Amino acid sequence: MRTMLKGIAATTLFALAILNTASAQSGDSIPVYTTYYYSDASHQTLVGTIRGECGWRWGGPYVQYRLSGTQTAYAYEELAYYCGDGGAEPL
Repeated sequence: MRTMLKGIAATTLFALAILNTASAQSGDSIPVYTTYYYSDASHQTLVGTIRGECGWRWGGPYVQYRLSGTQTAYAYEELAYYCGDGGAEPL
């Protein structure tokens, strides 16, 4: 089960990277999300996060996501900010 979840997460991050590259090439701002992972369904104990980092390359913005801690099936995702031509843009 754990291997399957890691595979799903990796596929999701890969798809997000492709979508972010396509958005960056069109000149639009890219939404950047933060995902919080909890130990169980009660969402009381935070065990990991995935945070997006805004960057710039080839004349366009991009987002790179980094996992810190443990990834679980109990997650909450929120829009953190937008990544645009001038860097991070507030909501």
